[in-house]
Amino acid sequence: MTTLLDQLRQRRDTARQSAEQILTRAADEQRDLTADELAEHRQHVTAEREAADEADRIRDEQIAELRATAARRTGPPAPRGPVLTRESRTSRTGPAPAA
Repeated sequence: MTTLLDQLRQRRDTARQSAEQILTRAADEQRDLTADELAEHRQHVTAEREAADEADRIRDEQIAELRATAARRTGPPAPRGPVLTRESRTSRTGPAPAA
């Protein structure tokens, strides 16, 4: 299943390749871009930028949602390893000496 981010990346890559093809063709022919080529190149660059900006915006929203989800968790955080509690300490060493 193709995600929206994948679609935007594909659109960005396609626009970039199209813009590069215009530049390459003119360079191969050792000439400047014509007015039509310049306008077309500008359109591709704009499309690339818009797709990249939209992908960045969506990625930022996803990151914010992940952070918000982590912040909304209730209860104590799950321990990452063994936790030494007073009860487990006294059970291994016996009762504390009387003062």
